[in-house]
Amino acid sequence: MRLFISCCSVTSEAAGDWDPNSELLLYRQRHENGNAEMDTQIQRHFKLPSSSCSGRDANASFSYFDNYLYLSQIQQSRCYETAFNRWRQLQSERTAQTMGILYWQLNDIWQGPSWASMEYSGRWKPVQYMTRRAFAPVAVSFSGNVGDEEVELWVANNELYDVQLTVAVEALSWQRTSEQESRAKIGTINVMIPAISSFKLYAFSMSKDVLTEATGCSDVNQCYPKATGSYSSGRRATVAVHEATHYLSQMKDARLSDELGVSVSAVGVEVAAGGDSAARVYSFSVANDGPAACPFLFFELTNSDSEMSNAEKSGTEAGIYDSVTAGWFSENNILLDGFAHSRVVTYTTVASAPASAEEFASRLRFRCLQEIYSC
Repeated sequence: MRLFISCCSVTSEAAGDWDPNSELLLYRQRHENGNAEMDTQIQRHFKLPSSSCSGRDANASFSYFDNYLYLSQIQQSRCYETAFNRWRQLQSERTAQTMGILYWQLNDIWQGPSWASMEYSGRWKPVQYMTRRAFAPVAVSFSGNVGDEEVELWVANNELYDVQLTVAVEALSWQRTSEQESRAKIGTINVMIPAISSFKLYAFSMSKDVLTEATGCSDVNQCYPKATGSYSSGRRATVAVHEATHYLSQMKDARLSDELGVSVSAVGVEVAAGGDSAARVYSFSVANDGPAACPFLFFELTNSDSEMSNAEKSGTEAGIYDSVTAGWFSENNILLDGFAHSRVVTYTTVASAPASAEEFASRLRFRCLQEIYSC
């Protein structure tokens, strides 16, 4: 599916378009039983937004449709991430020796149901951000099925030289009680990774007993393991690897809390040389001061009134997306832990854009998974 930001220019609530099974979207659905398959895939891992929200009024129809599109794309990004990680893990396996991955598809010819990772407008969907992370030269990832007590940590190195990798693994609770509690260090690994290789770094238990002792979680629905780290070599400075997260249960069963404290604030803006076609790079800081983790945090730029809160942007109307500047974020579709320290994100665009970093930050809309279940 599309982001609503791309659909809004060719759909209308009055015509009944803001529904996955509307006449317009079914016409543009080129995959037989495509909508039914999307519903099935989403419901394996997530909760669908309530269909009772649709039709109450324009705002409810917008919220329901917007949330459905978000879920369809988060499901797509999880599907691709799982496949890409596993194939890269098999790079050094004799039975597989995966040496490259092509996926369908990159961009699109119109607004409608699609496999594309980039919108017709050029904006990046959640799967495009995930793909960039999954294809990083050096990547760590987990392996293990939902319900498995043993979880494996893997690394893939596609650099043409050996790298020194340091990775820390910890278990965290979806809702922490303090910055110190509800997280436990599982282990730290420091190892040389040969060029063009992949292998299993570590296997550890995520049984109920281990989780209870380490973090106070009473079951797998309350916790998740995360890996962070960096690598270096004699050829380049230290580079951070993208965080890896493993979901011990289906996200529809995860005990997510709505005690979020996600906020953004302006940092600055830089304009590259080049006249009218110069790129603008906006920097903003994002933090989560609340105890609840924010899975699948996704940012969008709107044309909303600068005085509107993020909640108001989420439930107002499609007009907040009219003629929005196209660009891309340095990172998006991420997991932001509870009590997370702030991190700086950038947004790059070559189109006309807000004059100041403050105006840009005021127009950002962001959402977490648990926020979309109530229309």
